[in-house]
Parts: sequence; C-alpha cells; structure tokens
Amino acid sequence: MLAKKYRLSAEDFLSSGHHSIRSTHFTLKFWPNQSKFNRFGVSIAARVEKSAVRRHSLKREIYEGLKGWPNLGLNILFVYSKKASDPEPTLKDELSELLGGILKSQRAK
Repeated sequence: MLAKKYRLSAEDFLSSGHHSIRSTHFTLKFWPNQSKFNRFGVSIAARVEKSAVRRHSLKREIYEGLKGWPNLGLNILFVYSKKASDPEPTLKDELSELLGGILKSQRAK
C-alpha cells in the first residue's frame, strides 16, 4: 500500500483537464500536480470485478508495480476497464507500457 501523501483523494478522481492513455486492461488518466512526487489512484468498479477480495488484490498488485516509477509531479489514476480471464501475467508489462506513454507525452510538451 502507498503512504497517504502518494495517494489520490476521492475529490481528485473527479478532476478534469487530464490526458488519458488506454491499454488492454486500463485507462490511465494523468494531470500535473503541485508537488514534486507522483500521486496514484486505482479505480476498479464492482461491475467489472464482483469480488471485493479480487478488487483489493488487483489494487495491491498495481501499487506494487508502481514502485520505482520516476517522480514526474503527476496525479495518475488507473481505471481498470476490462475484465480478462487472467490479467496477472501481463500486468507489469502493461504498467511499463503505460509509463512509456506518459514519458512520451511529457517529452512532447
């Protein structure tokens, strides 16, 4: 689990003015924040994954995969959007692919 200062609040989930990147299982929304570190949030709807145990397990896996990401001063929201039969083998690959998309987007500015 992430420390509170690295997590997005519920109000931040409703923010507008963000950029987004899509992958097989995620929609990644990101926008700049006022701090020098990233803040993360994960949203997994109950209609996508009915089991609360499974939703929390996926959140922990995602947070674990975020360790080592560079500090870009962004708010980053992961929205789990598609239920797959077994997403775990590709989860870390997708996270690194999404990071590449963010870095490419930030360099373009």
